[in-house]
Amino acid sequence: AGRLSEATEVLRRYSESRPEDASAHFELGRLYWRQGQYGPAAQAFWDAAQTDSTNRDAFLLAAAALASSGDPTARRQVVQVLEAMVKAYPNDQDAYFLLGMARGADGDAQGRIEALQTAVKLDPTEAKGHEYLGYALAVQGLYPEANAELDQALRGQPNDSDLKAAKAFVDGVLNEGEASEALLREAVQQRTAVQGIALTQVGLSLVAQGEFQAALEYLSDARAIGSTTDVAKLFYGVALAAVGRLDDALSAFGELSRAKGPYAGQ
Repeated sequence: AGRLSEATEVLRRYSESRPEDASAHFELGRLYWRQGQYGPAAQAFWDAAQTDSTNRDAFLLAAAALASSGDPTARRQVVQVLEAMVKAYPNDQDAYFLLGMARGADGDAQGRIEALQTAVKLDPTEAKGHEYLGYALAVQGLYPEANAELDQALRGQPNDSDLKAAKAFVDGVLNEGEASEALLREAVQQRTAVQGIALTQVGLSLVAQGEFQAALEYLSDARAIGSTTDVAKLFYGVALAAVGRLDDALSAFGELSRAKGPYAGQ
């Protein structure tokens, strides 16, 4: 009848009198969710999961409700719910994948890697698992391992521009310059989510090779979308001077020097 608050109260009283009824807890969680009451929804779904561990959705919805609750302590609780889920479902790749993401959000970098490694072992053909494991390893500075995972992910997602950009950045750290630049060019053409950074990196690579006119095209595009760093501004000026556009170069250097940032002296 659309009287959700009354229905919720009826079901709440019933679930208190019948705490062993997992379906009542689950339906109560759904009612709270429909009303945007994510904290109580999370508790109801968690009660359902504890009462009936065969209800996989109860674990997932408890975690989702906690993540939507706005509670500053929710990240730790999400991890706890998902850790309970993987105990109940030790072969559930999705559960380990979500646990890895939740641990990362909670600041547990090593725990994130371990959960994602388990997810990858459970299904080595799932490209997203390799992708996010690659990101997690790269954040920890484990670049050769990250490179291997991102390479595996690219085999499964050969047209993913964001993945190409990430692989290119790791290649660059490992001094694989040609491979890095080629991937970045592809990522730029496909418009990656990190377009400004990718444009800048290609531009800097071209400056290092002495290809100043080509570098200007990439650095100008980076400037146009407002994502140029100070180092990119410096070498934008260098490239302008190298192709004989001295007035423009002076303007670029003047802007950088007036900002009094880390490259002002140079």
